[in-house]
Amino acid sequence: MKLKKPLLCFLLSLLAVTGAHSQGTTGFETLRAEIGSRGSALAGAMIAMDSGIEGLFYNPAALGEIEDHQVRGTYHNHILDIEAGFFAYGQRIRNWGSLAFGLDYMNYGKFDVYNTNGVKLDESFRPNDLLFTLGYGRKFGTLFSAGLNLKYIHSEIYNVSSSAAAFDIGGIVYLPYRDFKIGFGIFNIGKTLDAFYEYEDKLPLSYKIGVSKPLEHLPMVLTLQADKFRDSDIYFSAGGEFTLSEMFRIRLGWSSRGIEQRMNADSDIFAGFSFGLGFIAGGVHIDYSLVSMGELGTQSRYSVGVNF
Repeated sequence: MKLKKPLLCFLLSLLAVTGAHSQGTTGFETLRAEIGSRGSALAGAMIAMDSGIEGLFYNPAALGEIEDHQVRGTYHNHILDIEAGFFAYGQRIRNWGSLAFGLDYMNYGKFDVYNTNGVKLDESFRPNDLLFTLGYGRKFGTLFSAGLNLKYIHSEIYNVSSSAAAFDIGGIVYLPYRDFKIGFGIFNIGKTLDAFYEYEDKLPLSYKIGVSKPLEHLPMVLTLQADKFRDSDIYFSAGGEFTLSEMFRIRLGWSSRGIEQRMNADSDIFAGFSFGLGFIAGGVHIDYSLVSMGELGTQSRYSVGVNF
């Protein structure tokens, strides 16, 4: 099959960006965190899925599939009193594609302040991260979508702060054979603008590729994905979304990240597994996910959205 010009140019730009980065330790961990309940229930294997407004995190090319107005909000109950939230809005812009913006917030809990002698002072602080994302996606014909996210992240710890700018680039190829999709992208390409003191953290640059396909004899979409961060090995994830009716979905997932979370406890057998529910009625989307980290605990996410 002959590649069309937009797809060929896009692939060449991916190769050019890939060669400009090397490995190293990273900061700004908020850029790694899952955002949506649907995506976390599928273990993050969303690079080749129709994620709509959540393409601001999973693949900006998916924004090109938005045909209306979409609003999403998510609350994330993490372990160790960490809380996070995500709000996004996106809409179709005639024949030019779709535009979206999102705000992601993470609060790491309350910390007391001690002096150099170990004496507790009468003050406290709450480290936090703010992530602003502006995304654009467009579908070219019936075979290819491309997208771009622009990001600004600001982190605060006590009386110091740091900020960074980054962008994501992603694509989805729609093969004509039985709804088979291939998704790919490079995420968190950028640099620190203002550092904590004098040390500049590198961003968690990552490369993702995956596939999705509806199964022939089951009401389920199967999705598979591989992730490579600059400071880690390759992670693999898989998910399945069962459509029980027009209104109800059940989701299951597994990620190899769970192997690193094991602490030789009985509950470690569940590390890396995830589960979720989805309800759709009258344009309203309600989603829930539960992700196991083994002995470390579980994470819950609650999402509400409206398409109009």
